[in-house]
Amino acid sequence: MSYYNEITYTVSILIDDEKVHQYIESVDLSFSEDDYVNTVTINFTSELDSATAINLFSTLCNPDTNWGQERITIIINDVEYKFLLERRTTSMKSEGRSFSVWGRSKAATLDTPYSEPIVDQQDADNLWQSGNLMASQIISSVLSGSGVTCDFTIDDFPVYSDNFTVLNMTPIQIINKLVQVPGGRLRSKPDGNLIADYKNYVISANATAVQLFTELDEIVQIDEQIENPIGYNKVEVTGYGSGTNEPNKSLMIELYEDYDCLPVKEPFNIKVYSSPLDLDYTFDTTVGSYSHRGTYTEALTEEIVFNNGKSSVSKPIKSITSTTWIGTNLGSITHERGYNGLLSSISGFGVLSITYVAEYDKYEVIISVEGTGLLYAVEDVISEFDADGNPIEEEV
Repeated sequence: MSYYNEITYTVSILIDDEKVHQYIESVDLSFSEDDYVNTVTINFTSELDSATAINLFSTLCNPDTNWGQERITIIINDVEYKFLLERRTTSMKSEGRSFSVWGRSKAATLDTPYSEPIVDQQDADNLWQSGNLMASQIISSVLSGSGVTCDFTIDDFPVYSDNFTVLNMTPIQIINKLVQVPGGRLRSKPDGNLIADYKNYVISANATAVQLFTELDEIVQIDEQIENPIGYNKVEVTGYGSGTNEPNKSLMIELYEDYDCLPVKEPFNIKVYSSPLDLDYTFDTTVGSYSHRGTYTEALTEEIVFNNGKSSVSKPIKSITSTTWIGTNLGSITHERGYNGLLSSISGFGVLSITYVAEYDKYEVIISVEGTGLLYAVEDVISEFDADGNPIEEEV
């Protein structure tokens, strides 16, 4: 004796809120993991009286009516699936002429022909060009005003403004590009809105696990490109402490202004940043003369990315004026005065806008001859002596 479970489905099909399932021969619903929109094809029967056929074909199933809006509703056991009505096709059968309509979920309006491709421009006001952001913030910006929402259930991650560009991409392509970074997929829900999630894989009981990744420990930006130009306008020399947990000593030389070629026999100014602030050092040049013009401070505002609760600014911090989290809040910030490093009280990924005060020494330099030379700053090292009077070497 065999047993089976009988499953009953209740189905209703509406176009513009008018029931049409009594005129339908078949319906094809497509939900693919490889596409971010769902599709429907409704095939109408050819056995329709003339008046009904004309009304369906010319009025109710006209794709030009309410173009770009959800018009098809399919209800299966109280679950509603919404679709646009985008295309109408006729065909000939032995029983007579019939036609079908086809449409996609409303996320299709984020693609052509409904939405124009986006190209980053110098003067554009796209949010991702304004600073470092979280991926979910960029997606929310892209969706703003579209009528489409996205459930962002994958791990969020920071995106650097200088390393994320958009070139002839529609809104849905931008979203899909971001979702794929941590291995996510972009799909449409029954109501036509989007969801970003991970695929659920079924692994055989005999399979051997190699490694499971559940955190975005290494993903901190997209489309990174590092170039080393021929010339530099700054140089940093770093010496490490005796342990990996100790702050690093460093000296950074930076020009007040960018030069393709430094002027000869004309004064120009440079800044020297030291870490810690009271680091004893010597500044010199091999191609001219210099004079110390004093010690100054400057206020700097930067947007920095925290990776596992750690980040750093570009200059040694004398004091912090203000901090504002952009997106995920990782709590309070701690730092050691005179160093670049920062720690958040909550470990994770986040973007912080920070305003701080940096201190530097100002030098005026005059190059006496054309050619190649050095501007350098080195730490002053004072040797200690052992009991026998021999110098103890100090690693710098």
